Amino acid sequence: MMTSLWLFQALILPYVLGVTENTYRAAVYEHVIISQINPALPCNRSVALALMRRNLDVYERQAKYAASLVDIMVFPEYGITGFDQTRDSMIPYLENVPDPSFRWNPCLEQNRFPECDVQIALSCMARKYKIYIVANMGDIKYCDPSNDQTCPTDGRFQFNTNVIYDKNGTFVARYHKRNLWDESPLFDGAPEPELTAFDTPYGKFGTVVCADMLFQSPTQDLIRQKKVKNLFVTAAWNVYFPYVIPTQMFAGLSKLSEINLIVSNARSKENKIASSGIFSANRVANMSGPDFDSPDGVFLSADLPFEPIVSSKKTNITIDKRTDEIVGNESSFEKSDHMGFKYSYKLLNKLADEISICKGRACCRLAYEFANNSNNELYALGATDSGIEEPGLLHLQTCVVHRCEGKDKSSCNKPITSATSTFSKIILQGKFTAKFVIPQVITVPRLGTYSMEMDSYTFDKEKNVLISAGFQNPVLSILLLGNTNDTNFVPPHNVKAAESRNKADKIFLSQTSVVKLVIVFSYVFCFRSLWN
Repeated sequence: MMTSLWLFQALILPYVLGVTENTYRAAVYEHVIISQINPALPCNRSVALALMRRNLDVYERQAKYAASLVDIMVFPEYGITGFDQTRDSMIPYLENVPDPSFRWNPCLEQNRFPECDVQIALSCMARKYKIYIVANMGDIKYCDPSNDQTCPTDGRFQFNTNVIYDKNGTFVARYHKRNLWDESPLFDGAPEPELTAFDTPYGKFGTVVCADMLFQSPTQDLIRQKKVKNLFVTAAWNVYFPYVIPTQMFAGLSKLSEINLIVSNARSKENKIASSGIFSANRVANMSGPDFDSPDGVFLSADLPFEPIVSSKKTNITIDKRTDEIVGNESSFEKSDHMGFKYSYKLLNKLADEISICKGRACCRLAYEFANNSNNELYALGATDSGIEEPGLLHLQTCVVHRCEGKDKSSCNKPITSATSTFSKIILQGKFTAKFVIPQVITVPRLGTYSMEMDSYTFDKEKNVLISAGFQNPVLSILLLGNTNDTNFVPPHNVKAAESRNKADKIFLSQTSVVKLVIVFSYVFCFRSLWN
């Protein structure tokens, strides 16, 4: 009975309420990823396949639930391979993923390439249930270090890869992740930026993987150059309080870029990963909370317009245009967060005030008014212009307003998950050298739930100004996040790398064709011998 009710609410009810011909239905599944008990230990292909089939069996059940009611379904990063392999122990989990220009339907042409079990399973799933499938897997490409400067010394590229299949099971797109996060040397970043876009009956779509969202290349380049209005993301994004929970960043990117953003995040208690969502420019269409302790996966679906509806909402608050004059670190103090980013902070000591702070090349100005702070919760304005090299190469410039854990400044920048204070005015303005800045807001409607309030503020991306005449719920954090790195890929750019991979694809296809010809001639020879 409960299953029937859930299916009605998740799948059928939105259709009863009405779906126009200019919308499509997207779904994501937040999968509780199954990994090997000892993933760092070497194993053979059959052992790796057995593990991957356990994850694929879950995918199959979710696709079956969504059959004929969902147009496109997205699964998370590492959802098939599991976590924590080493570079060498990952090999049996990898498959050669060919260039989509070869036009291949793995479900119908299962013998075209060897050891493509995962690709066959995904293709057949898409074909059987008549839905687009977006999934993440591992791709392997062999290369020669003596001829290719970007080729790893062990003679192989291992790529974190998105694959997309249409409703007939045809392989339509491949994307190699460029900006790695805590996964080197397991995987190699794509030496060339890949702007992967593909056409569907619902418009042009693009895809990237997790940390790519923070970078100009490929995400912003893909959106601008390919005119993509719908972006599919596979992710394994950790939950960081008081900033950022994954959906806070996803919502901000959707608003900034004025796109439909469909993100399937993994769920892992050990890695503190959870929270997926479907966003459309100025609204949250559907999302899950950051409950990584839950042993259950989460299915989300929502109707999205082909072209996101961009709000024309304006605020009547005037802003100070003296951005270049933001100065002043009086009464500031220093704190580092859990990842090593160094912040300068200033406390919000009054019920209404205008304060500013700088850290390096990042300067922040905040004008605020509390509507209610009866519990005397402590808030702080922070700025950072700071970089790290591990678990990924990242240099952030940010302005952040967030609640501190306690009543004194030593508690700022510590994890906090609740708030009761509301604001009637927020103007947060940042001066950065970063090329693009993502606005992010998280409020707390009630204990254990969170809201992005995408329609409660405006953001001027030319001036990096977030303006709100008041949020509906208590504010946990507000963030302007800029990344000064165009990419975190370390090896040098080398055109030969792309040529080497394309050549490998073509050689592989050619070799496969030769094998097929040999088989055909063998059958002909045997048949003629028997006839004679």
